[in-house]
Amino acid sequence: FGLSAATELACAVVAMSGVIVAFTVGPGCVAWFVVAEMFPVGARDAAMALGVGINWAANIVIALGFPLLHSLLGPGTCGVFAASTLVFGIFTWRFVPETKNKSVHDISNSFEKL
Repeated sequence: FGLSAATELACAVVAMSGVIVAFTVGPGCVAWFVVAEMFPVGARDAAMALGVGINWAANIVIALGFPLLHSLLGPGTCGVFAASTLVFGIFTWRFVPETKNKSVHDISNSFEKL
């Protein structure tokens, strides 16, 4: 882009920080908060274990895949993560039901309507 190395580095740090923040307030918290509210007590521990396991697997894929992706795309790598965060955010907004002031039964009924 014709920017100095210091400016490119600063942009990369800001972009990656943005992705981390967006992931943290979006799909990153699903395994910790939403799953605990969506399942009955008897299934909650198994559902949380599965959610946390999937979350860690995604972290491993990102950590191991980033260097390869960066070698292929260069600065465009952060765009891939930003786009995936946007897609996950839309998915969460569209398909994850509001759980505030609702019982587990009400939440289960919300999924049946999808």
